[in-house]
Amino acid sequence: MSAVLPEPTGYPQAEGVAARCRFGELTYTSFDDGSGSGGGWQVKSTVGDLSDRERSVLTAWISTRFDLEPPLPRFPTPADIDGRPARLMYAAVDGGAAYWHTVDAGLDGSGRPGNVFAHVVLDRELGASTSPLRPVELWKWSGWLTPYGARAVLESSLEDRRVPVPDGPVTRSQVIEFLDDPAVFRVGLFQVLLDAVAAAMAGGPSVVLTVSDATTAVMWIGAVSYFMSPGSARRFAWSTHDKAHSLTEDVRRGLHLIAVPTSECDGLKADPSYVVIDEYEEPSLGLLGSDPHVTKDGHTTVAVTPWSMLAQSILIDARTAEQVLAQQDDLAHEVGDVGLSPMWPLAMAVADTPEVSDGHQEAIKVILEDSPRHVHETPRLLERVRGIYRSAAPRRAAEAWRLLMQLDVRNANASTAAVHYVERALEDEEWLYGPAVPPVVPSQLVPQFSDEINRAIGTAVRDLRESARRPDIDEDGSEELLFRALRVADLAVVTLASSPFATEVQDMLSEVLERARLDVLFDDVRGDAFVARVGELSGCTLRNVVRPVVETAPKMTFGDFGRRLSAPVLRWLFPRDASGPEGADAGEAESMLFAEYIHSVLVADDGTVEERERVRPYADLAVRHLLLADQRTDASARTELVALSRAASLTITDVLTLFGKFGDRVPPGVAADLLLRCEYDSDLADLINYVGAQCDAVLFEASLVVSPDCVAVAAASIRGIRDWAAIDQAALEELVHTHVEVLLPEFVLLEADSVPVDLAVDVCVLFIAAQSMRLAWADAGESSGLRFESLFETNMREIVSAVTELVASGAMDIDWIAAQAILISLAQSSADTDDSNFIGVLGTHSHRQLRGPLWLDDVVESLVQSGRYTGPRTTSDIRDAIWPDVRNMSAARGEETIRGYEPVAVQWLRNFGIGSTERQNTWIH
Repeated sequence: MSAVLPEPTGYPQAEGVAARCRFGELTYTSFDDGSGSGGGWQVKSTVGDLSDRERSVLTAWISTRFDLEPPLPRFPTPADIDGRPARLMYAAVDGGAAYWHTVDAGLDGSGRPGNVFAHVVLDRELGASTSPLRPVELWKWSGWLTPYGARAVLESSLEDRRVPVPDGPVTRSQVIEFLDDPAVFRVGLFQVLLDAVAAAMAGGPSVVLTVSDATTAVMWIGAVSYFMSPGSARRFAWSTHDKAHSLTEDVRRGLHLIAVPTSECDGLKADPSYVVIDEYEEPSLGLLGSDPHVTKDGHTTVAVTPWSMLAQSILIDARTAEQVLAQQDDLAHEVGDVGLSPMWPLAMAVADTPEVSDGHQEAIKVILEDSPRHVHETPRLLERVRGIYRSAAPRRAAEAWRLLMQLDVRNANASTAAVHYVERALEDEEWLYGPAVPPVVPSQLVPQFSDEINRAIGTAVRDLRESARRPDIDEDGSEELLFRALRVADLAVVTLASSPFATEVQDMLSEVLERARLDVLFDDVRGDAFVARVGELSGCTLRNVVRPVVETAPKMTFGDFGRRLSAPVLRWLFPRDASGPEGADAGEAESMLFAEYIHSVLVADDGTVEERERVRPYADLAVRHLLLADQRTDASARTELVALSRAASLTITDVLTLFGKFGDRVPPGVAADLLLRCEYDSDLADLINYVGAQCDAVLFEASLVVSPDCVAVAAASIRGIRDWAAIDQAALEELVHTHVEVLLPEFVLLEADSVPVDLAVDVCVLFIAAQSMRLAWADAGESSGLRFESLFETNMREIVSAVTELVASGAMDIDWIAAQAILISLAQSSADTDDSNFIGVLGTHSHRQLRGPLWLDDVVESLVQSGRYTGPRTTSDIRDAIWPDVRNMSAARGEETIRGYEPVAVQWLRNFGIGSTERQNTWIH
């Protein structure tokens, strides 16, 4: 047959695709056309409108070295040239698949030996469903250009609008004759080769077949190709010849079968990316589902597939093999030969051939597992597939499930298998009510309308409803009925998710659950064991049936909020994938049951970190329900409210609303975080006033424990100070002894840059007041005090102003201010004096380095200038002022201080003009 005639009817083009669009060609060699543009390796000619990208992809895979044996003699005869060896490779590329045909081209234009001529054909319609072409059939195709010598290369040219038409030696009958050759037993090796190729086409290691010559290699490639449909054969990538050093690149390119000369065996290394099989191998054949095939040397093992068993069954004689393989191709053509399993058409043909009954079991296995979904478009084949499934379907639920899980969702049997599994599961009590929850059918496998499923599920649910309506059911019977109903519900609800019958079934199941009574779920001991026995149900079962019934149960109405259900039961009701509104509908997101779950996670601290973060945005729901629970007036409810409020990140407006609506049911502690972190504004002022008004009651109740309520009242009392001049000594002492000491543990946990300005000023002022009272916890030399240094430096002007007002009003001791100023000045004037005893005042920690004016002096200066100074005026007064500090020093240090203070005191008094009516007059000592 001519290679350039229009495509015959036996090889139709892809639907709607012109021949010139489907195929593109190029030749590549070393030549010089004499135009002066230069010679060398380059594309010589192209046809078929190849794009630049297509040219680049095709030329990248061309080998410019030809090393097939035997090499041509130095002076070849025409017969030598015509019979010279060739290499053909076929593989998928972007946009289709391509053939690379390579021959020795003799001398190039410059007289150098070793020229190679590559003819490449691109098939852009790899998935042409009606084409019977198998790529291996183009071996020795007369359309391949094979020029030899510089002139022939230069004169070679491609003809446009050609369609590759098989006219070579590889045919189905030739392959069968090769396999059934009585002189050489090849069927055993062929079985191993088929199974190895099956693994390679499924993504496993490539297959390296060592052969004596390229002709034999082609027959093995042909054998594999003819035992699959033409469409599958066009997905099968191979090479008729490669050397050992090329294997890594061949595997990378996705070749499934690579023929390598036996002379290269020594160069083959152990590599997990390919398996090596020798054509003269006498393997030990394995068993399907059991032992693998093993080569004689034990180095290569290949898992057995049904493919090899099917092949063995039809190779009983040439006539049977020819008949079955022809039927295979007809079946593939009928169903649409695209995306088929390599072994499915053969399995269908074997199943329809009584003479090869030895392969029927394997054929049924393939038909069950690999039938394509588009067989539904071919009624005759669909009925045949379903008939085979019905005759071979598993009888036990566990087996039916295993088969269902093996099926691809695109399998023609997927929906049938899903229906069959549901029927078996509802009949198999050991499976349905066993230790584990029966798996539910993936929704994409369930047919939207199935009379069989509706009938099976409807019968099971109605039987449960009749049992639930019996008047004599006792507690044990009720619990068992509830268990069975939940197991059936999980299977039914998921299976019927897209069915019009779903609502009716869900209503019946809800009635069963209500009549079965849910008391066991509300039992702290039995409930945990019961849900563990039931197991984890699917989200839609819980959402559509279980949670709505639990929500309306009597014990949900009368029980105490936060105590109705145990944590294990709540986590069973709201599993990890349903711990937020994404796992509940809009109504559930506001439900009491969901609020119970939030309460359990955030208050009982039973949840993981991830779970707490997921539910935190809905903590306000639990707050509202806890406040609405009339039964919860106990002290622990107040503690729970504080914990939930913190988790809910309530705003000032939220808290004020709660106070306004629920009054003293809301503990002040819910406002603690807001009072510590929010900047002052009118809303915060309202919150301060409300919380501050509860001071006496809170402190009385929590006198032995520092509670969140105490912290909130302390923060409100401190932030409620708007005029320091109005604070008298009694008020200051209450603020220091009652509020600051309570607040400090929480205050020091705040980041310095997040402390509200007014709170920072107020706490620093009260900390200084505590120092003036010589309270041990207020020693700025301790680590706790050092936390305030940065706050003091940032807000020093406001702090000094506030301290000045406190001193002026007499609330803070002016003698302490003067004493600290003198002691620090004395430390500065004595270079060899250890001043650690003197540096204990906030804002003076770094003064030894600064050597500048003290803020204490700023207070005194302000008081003197405003005429409000009432402190020491003589050195004797100063001695009295420093005496409480000296008394706490060691004897030596105290004596040294008394001896050295007077000059410092004189200078200090002189600096401020204290002790005289005029600042320049003589000083009184």
